Amino acid sequence: MLGEFKKAQELENVVLEKRKQFLGDNHPDTLAAMGNLAYTYSTLGEFKKAQELEIVVLEKRKQFLGDNHPQTLITMGNLAYTYSNLGEFKKAQELQIVVLEKQKQFLGDNHPHTLTTKNNLAETYRELGQFKKAQELNIVVLEKRKQFLGDNHPDTLTSMGNLALAYNGLGEFKNAQELEIVVLEKQKQFLGDNHPDTLIAMANLACTYWDLREFTKAEELELLAS
Repeated sequence: MLGEFKKAQELENVVLEKRKQFLGDNHPDTLAAMGNLAYTYSTLGEFKKAQELEIVVLEKRKQFLGDNHPQTLITMGNLAYTYSNLGEFKKAQELQIVVLEKQKQFLGDNHPHTLTTKNNLAETYRELGQFKKAQELNIVVLEKRKQFLGDNHPDTLTSMGNLALAYNGLGEFKNAQELEIVVLEKQKQFLGDNHPDTLIAMANLACTYWDLREFTKAEELELLAS
């Protein structure tokens, strides 16, 4: 899989250079190629290279499309994601707050893009140790995803797991445990015992059992997850 992304990166570099040559630096197709290459760099874990490209794309899209255009907001969200992966959580937070306000204004509170940004901002708050803010956003996203996607949708389960992590950060281990048990059961049911997401859910619940001093349960889960 990694080899395929490496090949994609090489091709995308060629495409970008050709588009710069024949269309110019500011053409929408050139910027799209730049965004695609940035995404591939992110997938390969080359976040610094992704960041450099995304900053250029964002500035160009602001200039030619305006601050409120959907493509501008998508690029801003992508750059925020890259900042998060570089550990620059304050920068990520600043961008995500802007994107969220714009999406609420133009798409509404319940749009999937708005909920994704809320979810991402909650993760950033958690990384910054702002667990109460993370919890509040996670609760909103979870309720909306249950409402619009159903209890068993992967995005709903992701939201449930994220809320559990926020509860853990607040020391509310029983609340975290209740959610993590549900997530684990659903992941086993729909993905199977050995799926990476199931194993992550297992490891998260094991950590919570340790925090609750339920050592036997924690050890049993860790053995299953290993």
